[in-house]
Amino acid sequence: MTLLPERWNAPGSLVPVAATGLLLWSTFSSISKPNARGHATIPLAAAFTIIAALNARDFSTNDVVNSIFARFVIIYFSHSLFILGFVSSSELEDERRRWLITGSMRPGGAHGTVIDDQQVPNDMPGSSNYVFSYKVLLNPLCFGTKWEVPLREAKVGGGDSLATSSAHKSRNITLESHLRQRPLPSNIRDKALPKPKSRIVFILRRLFTLFCRYLALCIYFDRDLFFWMPGGIAENRDDYVLRGNHFFFKSLPCLLVGRCSSDAHIHAQAVRATVLRLHWVLIQVVPDYLTLSSYHDVLAIIGVATGVDDPSEWPPIYGSITEAYTVRRFWSSFWHLLIYRSFSTFSRSILSILGFNGRRPISRYMHNILVFFLSGIMHDIVPWLLTPDQCIKCGCNHQIWRFVLQVFGMMVESVVQFVWRELERWLFGPGVVRVRLYVAMKRYLGYVWVLFWLMWVAEQTYIPFTYCLAS
Repeated sequence: MTLLPERWNAPGSLVPVAATGLLLWSTFSSISKPNARGHATIPLAAAFTIIAALNARDFSTNDVVNSIFARFVIIYFSHSLFILGFVSSSELEDERRRWLITGSMRPGGAHGTVIDDQQVPNDMPGSSNYVFSYKVLLNPLCFGTKWEVPLREAKVGGGDSLATSSAHKSRNITLESHLRQRPLPSNIRDKALPKPKSRIVFILRRLFTLFCRYLALCIYFDRDLFFWMPGGIAENRDDYVLRGNHFFFKSLPCLLVGRCSSDAHIHAQAVRATVLRLHWVLIQVVPDYLTLSSYHDVLAIIGVATGVDDPSEWPPIYGSITEAYTVRRFWSSFWHLLIYRSFSTFSRSILSILGFNGRRPISRYMHNILVFFLSGIMHDIVPWLLTPDQCIKCGCNHQIWRFVLQVFGMMVESVVQFVWRELERWLFGPGVVRVRLYVAMKRYLGYVWVLFWLMWVAEQTYIPFTYCLAS
């Protein structure tokens, strides 16, 4: 998708803003007071979402911002649908009463709090219910609730297999056994909450981080740097197809040994094609990482500065890139999980209807495929909204394949990890997995594997679409 940097269409610019405001109002009002008719709000919220999304092109003068806006609307509605359609009124009221006592949504709060048998105060101000709506609806990771997607220490498989460490932080869905709460409410003794962070220190740190991300975005979107390629950015057919064959499998082996052939031109084209594919991987990761993190920092600063939120309610939206040494960990430990709670719920409901409700491997992989498929649909909707002419010409289904293929990458690495683990036991015994140099070597192999996998996926999905636009 080619996004236009500047474009203005004043007559329709208020439509997406008004529709989004009505979407927020309808959902906030539904959650703000106890009722068992949240389902009735869903059609109204869906209508406002459709209006806002269809007019996303007119939200601002910058299509990059418009794409973020369109995704926000879709993600917000998806999360609202989860809260209004899949969470029972009794569960929601339990969370409301617990929040009225604790005053914040803290990670682990749903299962790290011991509650005595007293009653909730009856004189809570009406505004508290709207604050609760904000805490629940603008909280796609569900931090501090019984549905949260937490960061936590976890053991993996009893050993360190290929590109898998023995102890790591991963964002896993809270187990059902962790969701038990004592009968609510009222006086609480929080035994598991960390020491409160200073608001001033938190704000200053986030401001500094936001400034650094701003500089990085300025550098990234500088045309002289962003479009730099060996020999210039002017793309040609050889950038996509080399000697009539796709680049990845045909040209990579000879690049690794130094020369592709005696033809210097062919070698230069293969090197250029390699850099171009690395460029495509970066443009699928870097702008989203910097932009979404920046918006997240702005909202965190506002929420904490106004006193509405506690610093512990705003952990980083992304994990550490150093944890992304398998395809699975790239998506579970590094990438944001803003859509995982809602899309995972939708996936399990669909699979349950189809009869895939067990814990067999096929059910787990079907679940993963469906979650990534839903994510791909969301990402493909955005270019259809912003650049319909390009989609009519070249199709806009490459994002669906990009996401669904990630599951097959997970399958491949699972098989390799199993074989590698068995070879370790047969050749070296259990002691070798604890040798630090050996563990580091496997982790770096994992980084290389993830990079080449993402390049291969770009080869299969992004290249045909871009080549069509360039033709």
